Amino acid sequence: MPFRARENLYPGINAHLNSYLQNEAGGWESFHAEHIIDLRRVIAAYLPPGYYARAEKSLQISEYHAQAEATQRRFKAYVTVYRSEGSSESTSPFKETEAPTMVIPLIDPFDSEKSPASVTIYRVEGEDLPGRAVAHIELLSPANKSGSPYYERYIEKRYETVQGGLHLVEIDYLHHTRPLSRDLPRYPHDSGATPYAIFISQVGRSSSRVYGFGVGDIIPTLNVPLAGDDLVRVPFGEAYNRTYANLDIPQFVVDYATDPPTFDRYSEVDQQQIHSILQAIRAKT
Repeated sequence: MPFRARENLYPGINAHLNSYLQNEAGGWESFHAEHIIDLRRVIAAYLPPGYYARAEKSLQISEYHAQAEATQRRFKAYVTVYRSEGSSESTSPFKETEAPTMVIPLIDPFDSEKSPASVTIYRVEGEDLPGRAVAHIELLSPANKSGSPYYERYIEKRYETVQGGLHLVEIDYLHHTRPLSRDLPRYPHDSGATPYAIFISQVGRSSSRVYGFGVGDIIPTLNVPLAGDDLVRVPFGEAYNRTYANLDIPQFVVDYATDPPTFDRYSEVDQQQIHSILQAIRAKT
């Protein structure tokens, strides 16, 4: 008998939905678009005084001068966070309160002719928008990952982003594809590999902090650096669950009475974890 629920019953990433989205015609692009909007809303709710978020072509964080806001009214499909000129300075220095699961070197650039769409964070100086970029947030798509024809160009831009003075945050929920970096173990077969990860590459550092997590883990809440010592503590799981709750998911996709599609794409340990989660879910009915 099918068992379905409107809310996400996994503690973090929903293994049923996530497996389906990564299949051919599974709808990853639609999820990506919806999730960007929810990331904007969640970030906006937690920003320090003087910042705000806006949906545009990609997820961006910027500072602004109040008079410049009137110069740009046209909607675009990404997120920008601005800081008003008259706001007081934040007194919260950037702190690493979570221990990363790994630290990897930034990847040297490669040559390529194509580049997938990206997400940028800006800082406005003077009256012109968008001004100077200060950080970049990317929800990874299959085109960003190793094995894609666009991968080398993405790695080139990733390297250029940090070298150019932008903090970089990358969200990777794509366990069907190869790791973002060749320095990472490959899921599901390599020891220490995780199906999901969030990367934070901070300006002035030659390495990226990797926060890996599994199918039984809560999606982490992490500090995202803004301008100077400012930061925003982002509950990525809150954004994910908001997207999940509002997606128009076909009824057959998330059926807790069955295993997730492409169940064999998970490691043996995660398969056991999924079965434990499903047993707990079914026991509550």
